[in-house]
Parts: sequence; C-alpha cells; structure tokens
Amino acid sequence: METLESMRGEVKTELLTHIIPFWRALRDDTYGGYYGWLSYDLALDQKAEKGCILNSRITWFFQCLHGISKGTFYGGRL
Repeated sequence: METLESMRGEVKTELLTHIIPFWRALRDDTYGGYYGWLSYDLALDQKAEKGCILNSRITWFFQCLHGISKGTFYGGRL
C-alpha cells in the first residue's frame, strides 16, 4: 500500500510540475485553442495551422483533470 501512495504522489508531482505547465504554455490566448506545431527542440511556430484533433485532445485532458480533481488544481483555474 505504501508503494501505491508513493506512486500517487509521484504522478501528482509530475502533473503539477511538468505536464500541466507544458500544455498551459502552448495555449494561444490571442486566437484561442493551442498552438499547432512545436519542434523537437521546443521551438514554437505560432503561425502553424491548428489541428482540430490535437486541440480536442488537449481540451479533453484539462476537462478530465478538472473533473477528477473537482477543481482543486490551480485553485480551480486551469
């Protein structure tokens, strides 16, 4: 049981410190949605076309995260 609790803490830490900030940084506040292209060295192309499937998956991720956490991540603001 200790291992499960340890893993839960690690997953939460990874979400809060790496995964969520990474995807939040790709949000396009000017035109909406998320930027459509990022190179392997993390160079962002703000003018690249946006894909419906990618934007849907990112939005779905944040919706699920909000639902699971009952709005507790980032004070309910994702």
